[in-house]
Amino acid sequence: MSPGSLIDLLTRGAPAFSATLVGGALALVVGLPLTSPEDLLGNTASVAVLSNAAAVVFGLIWANTPSGEARRIRAYTKVCIGLYGLTVVIALLIESIGEISNTVSYVVPIASVIIVSTAIFTPIIGKFVGKAASLYLGLSLSIATISAGIVMAYYQVGFTEPPSLSLPPPA
Repeated sequence: MSPGSLIDLLTRGAPAFSATLVGGALALVVGLPLTSPEDLLGNTASVAVLSNAAAVVFGLIWANTPSGEARRIRAYTKVCIGLYGLTVVIALLIESIGEISNTVSYVVPIASVIIVSTAIFTPIIGKFVGKAASLYLGLSLSIATISAGIVMAYYQVGFTEPPSLSLPPPA
C-alpha cells in the first residue's frame, strides 16, 4: 500500500473514526457507575483503548462502504446493527459460559453508547466537516480518550470496592 493510498483511506474513514471516539468519550463517563466484571480488564483505560480500536474498525468500514449517500448510510447502519448484535451475543456467552458476572451489564451499555454514536454521528461528520478537519478531530479525540482513560484508571475512578473481610463491630 502506497503512502498516498493510506492517507486516502485515513481521510475517507475519518468521519467514522471521529464519531466512534465521540462515543468512546461518552462511554468513559457511562462506564463509571457500572460494576465491571474485573477491575484490571474492565476499567476506564480499557474502555479508552477498546473505543480507539473500534474507531479504527468503524473507520475502515466507512471507508469501504458503497458510494451514494443514502446507500452508504443504509449499509453502514446495517453493519453497526450487526456488530452491536455480535457484541451482545459475545457478552452473553462470556457471562454464561465463562461464568464472569456483570459482563452483560457492563459491556452492553458501553457498546450501546459507542455504536449508536458512530451510527448517528458518522454521516453528520461526513457531510458537514471537511476531510482534513475530521481527521484532526479524530486524532485529537483519540489522544484525549486515551489520556483520560489512563488518568482515570491510575486514580482508580470507577473501580469497584474490594469486599471487606473484617468482622462486624461488636454490638
